[in-house]
Amino acid sequence: MGKKLVSLIVAMNLIIATTAFYPSQNVYAIEAAETAVEATSIDTERLKMALDDITIAGKAWESIGFSSEDIAELTQLERKETSFYEGYTEQIAALSVVTEQTRNLESELLNQAYVVPYAQNGNPPETPQEQNERLAYVTNVALNRYGNVSNLGQYVFYLYMSHYIDNPNYTKANPGFDNIYAYVITEDDIRAYDSFVQQSKISIFSNNVRNLYDDITDSKEKLDELVEVASAGKDISLNTADAIQDLAEYDPSIAIEHARMIKTSLINHYDTAESVEELLNAIYDDLESADVSHEYVSTCVSGIMGLIAGTTSLFSFGLSISLCYFDLYMNLYDRARLVALHTTLSGRIAGRADYLIWG
Repeated sequence: MGKKLVSLIVAMNLIIATTAFYPSQNVYAIEAAETAVEATSIDTERLKMALDDITIAGKAWESIGFSSEDIAELTQLERKETSFYEGYTEQIAALSVVTEQTRNLESELLNQAYVVPYAQNGNPPETPQEQNERLAYVTNVALNRYGNVSNLGQYVFYLYMSHYIDNPNYTKANPGFDNIYAYVITEDDIRAYDSFVQQSKISIFSNNVRNLYDDITDSKEKLDELVEVASAGKDISLNTADAIQDLAEYDPSIAIEHARMIKTSLINHYDTAESVEELLNAIYDDLESADVSHEYVSTCVSGIMGLIAGTTSLFSFGLSISLCYFDLYMNLYDRARLVALHTTLSGRIAGRADYLIWG
């Protein structure tokens, strides 16, 4: 009884005291991470910049009918030898040139309005850019508290859970992070979150967070690589979308069907094709009965080949945890399991307070 009373009194003080360290007035501020000795170091401003570029790349492809999930899947295809691209290297290289048209398209995509009809479940982000802000925020929290663990990516995911999904009273104006000690991950939280992952499709998000952070925490050069491939992927994607939209035959009402056919055929023939030309001819044959010109197909395929050749798996992982998460949110959660998770929160909050007090 005495220990519980002390815990209650100290916990009330902690709610006030911790606000100084994790202020709620600007929940998405990119703060400097105070890393421990031998702790992982990540420049979260550069991380967010890379995720924002990847988001624009994904939105460019969505504007011509491809889904973000399609592009994440296609950019996981194995990179081919240089000889595979013979005869198409100049066409692919031209996609990296920044033009006034591509910058106008980027501005248009940045200012795109979003409708989120499912905001009552698990606090989804209102825009893909907000998702990237969230990831940068919890990355900073992870660096502050868990920067010396070997599996930082797993803690980034746990902290995303504790701050947003496992926070039923969350609002952007008043996120309530301090009230529930969202920055503390206990063994009970880990068990609860691991169980939630096993019972829902959020494992897709969890796995890709871990994959991305496993790579970028390996060395400083890996974050540099992410920034580079994100920028390259954005330019390639904007140029491809701009070129498709300039074609006389482009029709937004049937673009999704065209994209579906091109993606399906490309995946079916990619492994066996020995050159881009052979791959294109196979796709032309598959789409012969469809009303899709060779120029339309070639433009899309050149863009996809440019992404595969000019980026790495980091691009795909980044797309999966940013735009794909935003697009696929409704399919990731089971409402009943989310409610069940929230029913255990009060007990786990008490456990977090005990951990802060007693260690």
